[in-house]
Amino acid sequence: MTGKLPHVKVAPKGMGLNDFVAYEEGFYADEGIEVELDWKTFRGTQSSWKKYDYFQRPQDKPYTEGGGEQVVQCACVWGTISNASAGMGRMVADCHGVSPWAIFVRPESKIRRPGDLKDVPIAVGMRAGSHFNVPFRLEKYLPLEHIKTANVGGFGARLAALLDREIEAASLLPPQIDMAKQLGLREIIADEFHTLWWVPESTPREEVRAYLRALDRAIAASPAASASSTSRSPARSSRACSSRSSAGASISISRNARSTNSSTTPRPDRHSMATNDQRLSRTALVTGAARGIGLATAEALLAAGHRVAMVDKDADAVRSAAGKLPSDRVLGLVQDVAHLDAGGNLDEAVRKRWEPVTILVNNAGIPSPRRSGRAAGLLETTLEEWNAVLEVNLSAALRLCRAFIPFMRERRWGRIVCVSSLAGRSRTYISGVSYMAAKAGLLALSRSIAGEFGRDGITANCVAPGYIDTAMAALHGADKNAEIARQIPVGRAGTPQEVAAAIAFLASDEAGYMTGAVVDINGGLFMA
Repeated sequence: MTGKLPHVKVAPKGMGLNDFVAYEEGFYADEGIEVELDWKTFRGTQSSWKKYDYFQRPQDKPYTEGGGEQVVQCACVWGTISNASAGMGRMVADCHGVSPWAIFVRPESKIRRPGDLKDVPIAVGMRAGSHFNVPFRLEKYLPLEHIKTANVGGFGARLAALLDREIEAASLLPPQIDMAKQLGLREIIADEFHTLWWVPESTPREEVRAYLRALDRAIAASPAASASSTSRSPARSSRACSSRSSAGASISISRNARSTNSSTTPRPDRHSMATNDQRLSRTALVTGAARGIGLATAEALLAAGHRVAMVDKDADAVRSAAGKLPSDRVLGLVQDVAHLDAGGNLDEAVRKRWEPVTILVNNAGIPSPRRSGRAAGLLETTLEEWNAVLEVNLSAALRLCRAFIPFMRERRWGRIVCVSSLAGRSRTYISGVSYMAAKAGLLALSRSIAGEFGRDGITANCVAPGYIDTAMAALHGADKNAEIARQIPVGRAGTPQEVAAAIAFLASDEAGYMTGAVVDINGGLFMA
């Protein structure tokens, strides 16, 4: 220690690595302070302290053991308020951080959804973020008396307790979340929470601001943070800056606040509850993905950076299609979506490899029955044929939405796109009554979902392709297709890629204000 600069002692937490980056890069000295990292407290907060009560935890001891040596620390909003109100320093209210949070279970666990955590002890830390966050997040799924927490201590201790089978579920923060995913543990519920800093009462405010500015520089110096910060641009203003670190936590610092009033913190995006890594790379599921519009959609979503589960009942075709795409972000699944258990089967299959689905594209469809090379008329269509078409084209979409919407609600982000048709928008002579009814039903289904779940951050939209160059269009024959093409203002058939581009947009963050809409892709053949 040189003694030339004001001395600040800091105990980093496991929610971010920014303290270490700022230390190694010399950002503290650049901001006019000399920082000492409190390794003893840091190691303690990472390890088990399940035998300790409040005031006895490692992070409490710098304040409770005397000697006058106090340190700057960070914790969830609730924990910081508890610590500061208990006399352990004061809150720094003109800044905030954001940390991902999730509950994980082992792969073989029977726990599948938040409601399954009834009376299940969940590993947390005493008066730590998880201690408050677990009941806060689960109370909409379970009565409070059935939400159980077990104090096992620090961040690493919770993951260890889960792996050692001492506990059935664990509340985790970065970097343990990434570790859990790499180890194949299953995520049950995830969200974010705000963090705050607390400091000794005697710490000069300018030294605190210098420390926070150094953290902000550490975040900005991370390439991963720079990429993710652009996705949070709505939270930026001339008075505050918010960006995310490579470890998953972000910091927002009020630049010109003259007091500790928190009114300068940016307004969070109401539905941006997923982490930035998730915003850039989500799990999508596309049905009917072996060929045509479904395959093109899988390729478009991959190009957008997402992971894609490609679903089709044609085992050879979907495996062949998936095998030609990047293997680390593609999962080929064989499933007849008309099966009553298709939603649960697909949800389970996806969760074994990735986090659950938040982008659902209902594309699978079959044509109306045919008679002598044409679609069967109303009086010719049997009840069995009618039901078969509606099961695949409409009821399957309903069941998949029911399977995946609960997790989308937990994340407060979801995109559902149903592939309807010009046949669902206007009468056509080649589609058949069952196909037309099913495709019209998708429009109503999407509007219903849009109205019911919009406040949960979930959008539901339809694309309505007209004449597209696919295997289904080929069923009409070359002469009929040529006749149709002559009637289209643009003078040609559309391509699967043109439909897929619209679907990829509707699945994006930028389409968050579009819901209950129908995008017509028909070359001008039908104009509403």
